[in-house]
Amino acid sequence: NLKKVVIAALFRRLVAFAGAKGGVGASALAQAAAWGSSDMLQQKTMFVDVGGGWSTAAVGMGFEPSTTLQEAVKAAENNDEDNLKRMLVTPNERLSILASGSDVMLEPTITPQQIEMLLDTLMAKYPVVIADLSHAPADLEKVIIARANHIVTVTTPTLPSLRLARSLIQEIKDTRGGDIENVDVIVNMQGMAPGNEVPKKDIEDAMDLTVSASI
Repeated sequence: NLKKVVIAALFRRLVAFAGAKGGVGASALAQAAAWGSSDMLQQKTMFVDVGGGWSTAAVGMGFEPSTTLQEAVKAAENNDEDNLKRMLVTPNERLSILASGSDVMLEPTITPQQIEMLLDTLMAKYPVVIADLSHAPADLEKVIIARANHIVTVTTPTLPSLRLARSLIQEIKDTRGGDIENVDVIVNMQGMAPGNEVPKKDIEDAMDLTVSASI
C-alpha cells in the first residue's frame, strides 16, 4: 500500500515524485508524503516544488508564495542561511516547505547545476527531501531523476496515461544507467473511470514493473 511505499522511500533522503502527465495526482501524493514523513514518521523533512511559477504547492499546502527558486539558489550560493530560512514555511516542527512559486512562468529561471546545488544545501540539513517534479522543466527533472535515491512515478489506470508512464519509466531507466530498483509505480484514481481502465496485471506486464500501490 501507499504507506509502505512512502516508508521505504523516505529513509533514502532524496525522494522525487514524477507524474506521467498532468492531472494524475503526483503533486497531491508528494505533498501527502511530506506530511506523512514529518508527522507519522517523525522525520525532519523538506518539501520542494521544482515547478517554479507553475507550482501549485501553495494551494495544496496552504501558504502564500514569497520567494522564487532563483532567490533560493542565490541564498544557497552565498551560504546565506538566515535568508534561506526566511524563505521557508514551517507548518510543524519537523516539516519545512520552500515557499517558492513567485517565479516567472514563461522563461527559464535556474539551471540544472543550480538546482543540484540547492538540493545539496537542503540535504545537508534535512534527512528527508521530497521533490515534486510535476511541473518542472525537463532539464531540471532529468538531473533530479538521475540523482534521486528513490523515484515515485504516478499514473492513472487509463491508456493515455499508461502509455506516457511507460515512456517515462524507460527514460528514467536510461537516465539512471538501466537501474530501476528504486523506482515505484503508483496507480492513482483507481475506479474513477471503470469502463476505460487497464487491469493491474496488464499494467505490470506492459511496464515490466510491479505496481507498488493502487489508490
